[in-house]
Amino acid sequence: MKKILILLIIGLFLGINAVQATQIPVDVEKYIKQSFPKATIRFDGLVTLPDGTIYLPLFPALSPKGQDFGIKYSAPKNSQIIDKPDLLIFNTNFSLIKLIKQKEGGYKVYFQEVYPTEVITGILPQDLLVPRGLILPDTLESVLGDLIIPTTSAITYSKTAAKPSAPAKKNTNKNENKEEFVVQTESVLKNKIFFIANSDSKTIKIVHSDKTEPSFTFKLSNVPQDIVASSDGQYLFVASHGHTLIDVIDIKREEIVKQIDCEVQPTELLLSPDKNQLFIASEKGSAIFIVDIKDMTLSKKIKVAGAPRYMTFDDNFSKLYYYDKLSSNIYSLNFNETVYTNAEIMSCPNVSAIKVKGETLFVTSRTRNKLITFSLDISEVISETDLPEKPVDMILYDDTLNILCAKDNKIVIINIQTGEIEKIVELLTDGFARKLNRIYDTDTVLISDAKTGFYNVYNLKSKKVVQKNKLTIPVTIISVVDKAGIDKL
Repeated sequence: MKKILILLIIGLFLGINAVQATQIPVDVEKYIKQSFPKATIRFDGLVTLPDGTIYLPLFPALSPKGQDFGIKYSAPKNSQIIDKPDLLIFNTNFSLIKLIKQKEGGYKVYFQEVYPTEVITGILPQDLLVPRGLILPDTLESVLGDLIIPTTSAITYSKTAAKPSAPAKKNTNKNENKEEFVVQTESVLKNKIFFIANSDSKTIKIVHSDKTEPSFTFKLSNVPQDIVASSDGQYLFVASHGHTLIDVIDIKREEIVKQIDCEVQPTELLLSPDKNQLFIASEKGSAIFIVDIKDMTLSKKIKVAGAPRYMTFDDNFSKLYYYDKLSSNIYSLNFNETVYTNAEIMSCPNVSAIKVKGETLFVTSRTRNKLITFSLDISEVISETDLPEKPVDMILYDDTLNILCAKDNKIVIINIQTGEIEKIVELLTDGFARKLNRIYDTDTVLISDAKTGFYNVYNLKSKKVVQKNKLTIPVTIISVVDKAGIDKL
């Protein structure tokens, strides 16, 4: 029988990092998107065009009313955003000023002896995450507000000649440092970048999908425990061991641009089905946090029963289910109620994955080596299916469950209509399969291995392992992002 635990939530809307995100005018956003549909407007108002061109927004001290949308001033004259001008001032006095990247590092802004009044009386967003190495001319000091950005006269922007490099030594060994390449047979994996975390390193490795070696490394202060990329491939969210902060990495900028403080250590990350929210489970804090991705703000803290793990949503995104590793109970959290309700559903030892379809709950037990099927209608277990040893992860796809069993490196495919095992797929590696990493909105899954330097490529539709690809590093967690627009990584 279900035990209903009513948990009154006080202070759902936290003050942690709850500064209102900057919203640039709707007309300006539409204007930019007309010419550059793939332009990104960050939560702090920073505008980045697809080729990496960056604009700082300047909000006016006074906006004239009744003005039709249009451009009042541009440099060069008669420019539109499609021309990527140095400066645009709209009829509302809102301005965009371009950043110019310097060969020696850092950025400067478009400079002129006398800026228009609309510029020098404007102000930068006060939640702006300042681009690394930005220096403003002294004449724009008035736009800073409370921001701390170095200012200097424009003459200091003279170029510095690079020191001549030492002559390269000839490589007499033809095989030494020979780069290996991967030919991806799945089209969805072409032109992608993998973000890889391991359980023994304070780094995230970046590997191009056609290579075996990492090309770049993000150094972190702690060992990453979970990583999730935003659906647009702009941000990487990182939860780390012994760290109360969620690190938000701007992938194009190659830097941590925000840290969201949960005040307790986060354990697991999960994107909502609409990709607009990030759900964060904290075992130690007995809480689930919700981050609004567009605003990059922590909007809710929901106190829950026990130590939440293995979060999953129902079909309608009306409930979240999770496992409490302290009590071995599975709970549901109802989003449709004014007061969040934790309902105890069932008990199961050593749960490793949970999925829901309709009124049926599917649970794998790592120690019992079983799939337990539970009816939410009658609150009873309706079947148990024996599995190979150590089921560690599960994906629900159409009317099948794809269950990864690590001991013998197998995927067991179960038809949820009949409850029968349809097929057992042998993986092409003999290490310890760790996780099913599905690429957003595709049938392709990367199966990471915690021991060997390989990953399996599995197709959910064909129910086949289509490729085994080499990596020079073992993989605990892998997240996939489109390479377009981030070629420098």
